[in-house]
Amino acid sequence: MSAGRPEVVLAIIDDGFDLDHEDLPEAHPDAADFADGDDHPAAGPLDDHGTAVAGIALARAGNGRGMVGFCPGCSFLPIRRGATDLDDALAIAHAVDHEASVINCSWGQSGASLAVTAAIGHAAEHGRDGKGAVVVFAAGNGGDDIEAIADVSATAGGLAVMATGPDDQLRPDSNVGRYALAAPAGGQLTTDRTLGGYAVGPYTDDFGGTSGGAPVVSGTAALFIAVAPQATASEVRAALLETADRVADDVRFEGGALRRLHAGRALARADGRDESAFTTERCAMRALGEPDRPPLEADCAMRAPDGSGTHAGWWSMGAALTLSGLARRLAARRATGRARCAVRAR
Repeated sequence: MSAGRPEVVLAIIDDGFDLDHEDLPEAHPDAADFADGDDHPAAGPLDDHGTAVAGIALARAGNGRGMVGFCPGCSFLPIRRGATDLDDALAIAHAVDHEASVINCSWGQSGASLAVTAAIGHAAEHGRDGKGAVVVFAAGNGGDDIEAIADVSATAGGLAVMATGPDDQLRPDSNVGRYALAAPAGGQLTTDRTLGGYAVGPYTDDFGGTSGGAPVVSGTAALFIAVAPQATASEVRAALLETADRVADDVRFEGGALRRLHAGRALARADGRDESAFTTERCAMRALGEPDRPPLEADCAMRAPDGSGTHAGWWSMGAALTLSGLARRLAARRATGRARCAVRAR
């Protein structure tokens, strides 16, 4: 169906990025750094988070390296966060001003500030030439209700993302939201800072939580807009929620069921295709950098019975999956040392 389009800009607001990573696309010319006050949002010594988030959403296809993100054909607008709430609001405004279709925020803020909530509302209503930008937030990993703690992810106009594990159930530490959407997180191979990071080398599978679920949803939203560019932000959010699989009964959620992203069904709706053809079934996944390795199997919730499916079907959707095992063998998890509640890795 689609690998994305360069005119679809996916902004990732995070703690800094490995801008020279072999598997990340070239940064958008309007990249910004609100920590250093310049246009070069490179990762600092402890900034491991942003690179991992970016890979899940945007890692390149067809280069024989690493893995493939959900929207490899989309443009990458990296924005490094500053130290204050006002910086966060300005970062969201910067994304809107530079035509971001989707804005990923894998960070949080309990008791969200007026500046940030106003920026989210403006993005959702006025972004993308009035069609609205889809603003995606990680719900957080404290086991709380995002509405009860007034987390920024519960802000009207945004879309909160919870995290499911390999058993397709909500992770015990995931925050919850009655109107939030769940996505698989944890165990996926993703990009890592080449020097430093969560593992030794340029990839890791030691990244997850709701921080890893949010870019799954953001990448899918970007693919949706690539297929249906006239869709409004509210229409995209509604489509992702309405086509989701209901995988568990729980009174905390609207309608009594946990909704887990079903990217194939959502993109079928974007393309005007029969959504019922997309069923959860076994399908082959292969690490693009290892063509001789036997395929790995995972419940991916992405392929139609005729074998067709979206580009995002190359990723694991219904289960957390390590594509090659390389990062697991080399993983040397270390604490980032960041004190802010912003970064939502496990």
